[in-house]
Amino acid sequence: MLLYLGQLPTDRLRAFLHCALPFAPANPYRPFAFGDVPPEMFYGREEHARQLRDDGGRCIVYGGRQLGKSALLRRTQQLYHDPTAGQYGWVGSISSVGDPQSGEGADAVWPKIHDGMVTLGILRAGTAGRPSVIADQIRKALDPKGVDAHNHDRRVLIMLDEADHFLEADRKQNFHEVSMIRDLMSETGRRFKVVFAGTHDVQRFAATPNHPLAHFGASLPVEVGPLEPEPAARLVREPLAALGYRFDEEGTVLSILSYTNYHAGLIQLFCQHVYEHLHRRAPVRSPLRVVRRADVEAIYRRQEVRESIADRFNLTLQLDDRYELIACAMIADQLQEHDGWGRSYDTSQLLDFAIQWWPNGFAKVPDDEMRALLREMRGLGLLVVGQDGRYRLRSPNLVRLVGTGAMLDARLRRIEKLPEPIRREDQYLHTAIEKGSRFVWSPLTQRQEAELVAGPATISVVAASEALGLGQLEAAMQALLPRDAVTSRLAEYVRMPPAIRGAAPVRAWLRDYMGRRQRYTQVHIGTVHHEVDPNLHDLIAAATTFRRERRDSRNRIAVAVILGPTAARAMFTDRALKLAVQRADVLLHPGLWQSEGIRMRVQLQIGENYGAGPVSGALTTATGGWPILLDELFDRCPVGEDPRPVATELRSELADSSTELHRRFWAALGIDEGGPEANILRYLAAWYPEPVPRDMMQPDLAKQGVELTDSELDSLLDYLLALSCARQSSEGLVIDPVVAGAALARGPK
Repeated sequence: MLLYLGQLPTDRLRAFLHCALPFAPANPYRPFAFGDVPPEMFYGREEHARQLRDDGGRCIVYGGRQLGKSALLRRTQQLYHDPTAGQYGWVGSISSVGDPQSGEGADAVWPKIHDGMVTLGILRAGTAGRPSVIADQIRKALDPKGVDAHNHDRRVLIMLDEADHFLEADRKQNFHEVSMIRDLMSETGRRFKVVFAGTHDVQRFAATPNHPLAHFGASLPVEVGPLEPEPAARLVREPLAALGYRFDEEGTVLSILSYTNYHAGLIQLFCQHVYEHLHRRAPVRSPLRVVRRADVEAIYRRQEVRESIADRFNLTLQLDDRYELIACAMIADQLQEHDGWGRSYDTSQLLDFAIQWWPNGFAKVPDDEMRALLREMRGLGLLVVGQDGRYRLRSPNLVRLVGTGAMLDARLRRIEKLPEPIRREDQYLHTAIEKGSRFVWSPLTQRQEAELVAGPATISVVAASEALGLGQLEAAMQALLPRDAVTSRLAEYVRMPPAIRGAAPVRAWLRDYMGRRQRYTQVHIGTVHHEVDPNLHDLIAAATTFRRERRDSRNRIAVAVILGPTAARAMFTDRALKLAVQRADVLLHPGLWQSEGIRMRVQLQIGENYGAGPVSGALTTATGGWPILLDELFDRCPVGEDPRPVATELRSELADSSTELHRRFWAALGIDEGGPEANILRYLAAWYPEPVPRDMMQPDLAKQGVELTDSELDSLLDYLLALSCARQSSEGLVIDPVVAGAALARGPK
């Protein structure tokens, strides 16, 4: 070996190790290192590490359990930390901060940051104080004009792992601590940078529009999922090759990747067993050994191996009972058909499955909230989504990890007995928008707003009537931009010129416009359509094509195609438009306000004394949660006075077709008085409050001089559901009570 190495001009250490390691009992796989992965065993994610090291790069990391977040942070720290160059990197856990069981509030994040600065030798131990004191100490330590000669070049990267509890706690106080951290990053010229890492709560923080770090590189978070195929295969092959092992065929490597679902930690776990299995079998004097498919199958047949893999995978699945229910419901459906593992589903199908298995958990979940859950599951490595927007399990092997037969049934039965999950505030709260000298309210919930800016480039279709707040949608899009970024000309909202029509002109305009906005962190673009536009499907298709070109962009772009009632109706009746909408990222329908949201609005606009449940309940009954009626109620009710008498007035006026309020509300619904949908509403109103099964809805009920087909009737019913004029119950269609009263007041036509 000495003679051989002496003949090599370079890289003798690598050659020495490849010659010697096959004779040594060394296992490089460390599946339980919990982030402490040696550099030579870190595969893939190089671009992620670069983005975290960049001063202006990304500040948020999320992914499922055991997918490699901690390893990414440790690797980033190894690459960044170089005191001789004035660069200091530190990784710490803040799992207890914000955790109700620990008793630590969100402000406990500052002592953790102080501990990191002490470990780096920048601050002195025993100097921690209030958050403002710690922030001031850091500011002085990084002041280029300070007395410390190292200040001028000093840069600090603090990476806080397991930040879920902290961000959830800080959200409840309007992100007070994160805002302080953002200000400190800005005041130090981003030479002080903080990265937050975690699972689903960190992912939800990243999806929050206008959060404090929205233009600090965090508008595009780092998503740590399963490894890409090439680095995953290298993680299997290369360490084993250094130990003298070769695979009999490429299919054997792919088997390991399939069993481990490309999860870095699971690959390490499985390959650890591969090495131990083969090392026990082969004599040390044989330096070249072969890994055969039979060896891999024998290892996977071991119960302890399958249980270890399943346990790690289930750590992610059990982050939210809804994740587990959706995955189990998909598998239960696939079991009905032989070889059904590749089946994909749209959002409505999965919501139907979820309601069937767990009514308490999903009966009140609208489509947009379901899409958000599915997007979270995709981000956590549980699902994949195709170009057609349909979801499927990431790998058929997940079926084995979740379980079948009695195990699957037990999981479903456990969940179906659970009570209704506690609703997050963003599912019913609306944002107050400053518009001139007054405030208006976004017709979208905060969860829906997050959908509009869910990715680096998001194409949304938003359909609404004036009764649902159509006129405020552009203001809502503009309000999602960080105010300080708008002021510093780093973000803006623009309406696409109405003269831009057709696929090629739309793509050209988008490319030209964004080409002149390369330094912007966020750009929101709206295009509004009140009437049917024959080119609308081309516009949406062009925008989705442009979106694919923007996947690696550093800035975030959101395009919202806003449809009034007439244009929205075509979305259900025109095949080309329907297909184009399916390819968009998000389809949103602003809905009716929930009683919790109305209660919060009462507290803010009228007074804390009227924020009790009976008051918001009375207002919900009177207005039905319709934005146009809520605006009317709050305009009429003076501050500090009981709003219930005003609610009674509204109910009386809505029941009288001769009043101005009744006429304005009916017109705002966007219902053509001479069209078939008006007759459908009158028919449903005659049955109210009883539901009407869909099979009782016949085409002649809606006939207005023309014969409707069954499919045309179904399209009209879906249109009325989308505009909140009716809802679908388990027993049939139920008209909205306020719309029912208005329809009955107008009488038959």
